[in-house]
Amino acid sequence: MKYHYRPDLTRTIGRPSVQGRAIVTANDFERLGCGVFRVETRHGLIKNIASDRIYLVLEGQGRFTVAGDAFEVAKGDTVLVPRNTPYDYEGQLKLFLVHSPANNDEADISLEEKPVPERSPAAPDGIF
Repeated sequence: MKYHYRPDLTRTIGRPSVQGRAIVTANDFERLGCGVFRVETRHGLIKNIASDRIYLVLEGQGRFTVAGDAFEVAKGDTVLVPRNTPYDYEGQLKLFLVHSPANNDEADISLEEKPVPERSPAAPDGIF
């Protein structure tokens, strides 16, 4: 088993409004995954029916809405999103995401049309 990981700079993941880099995927460890993401507008309302998620705000400020509860976030904040809970976020943010079990794209259920910004943000090349 591998124990050391870095962001995968060969591949961009996400959606039009959020771009990121995988760090640990289900191919590496099925019980846990993580990645680093950038959003410059809005993610779009979804729920994940398989994973609990923890977001750490690495840079910027914005707003999360989890289960209808909206709150401001800034660098250093942590947001918990339990599985099967509707959530969205927006702002100028760089986020570190941990999900357990590891992400399965089919488990992300969009609850609205995905926002399509004029341009997609640049995926971060690292955590810091």
